[in-house]
Amino acid sequence: AESLRSVLEPTKRARLRGDYRTGRRLNMRRVLEYVASGYRKDKIWLRRTRPSARTYQIFVAVDDSTSMRARGGADAALEALAALAEGLERLEAGSVGVARFGETVEILHGVGGAPLDAGACRDCAARFTFAQEGTRPRPA
Repeated sequence: AESLRSVLEPTKRARLRGDYRTGRRLNMRRVLEYVASGYRKDKIWLRRTRPSARTYQIFVAVDDSTSMRARGGADAALEALAALAEGLERLEAGSVGVARFGETVEILHGVGGAPLDAGACRDCAARFTFAQEGTRPRPA
């Protein structure tokens, strides 16, 4: 999760910060100073300035062909999918989608739907067969 944190920079401004002359919300710590200064120190407002939250749409496609099972990559791919989903959920990176491809492409978990938590990841992993012949993805 920490490696992902450095790659996925925050994109959404969620936190109010700073001392400004205009803004969205009063900084209650500065209001007393403002009144005590005879209404001269008027930097009493907070704004959303720095991005602090992430809003990404991440789509992961996993090869579902027989070559993955033959070379021992099937288990590693499912473990990597679970680790990636857990890390992205911990970071609150946004929505995650999963698809499998081989002869055809099938979306197992859509990007706009429910979050990809442990249960949804388990359901996606159960739908992988690693029995498709070839990897020429065509929309289903």
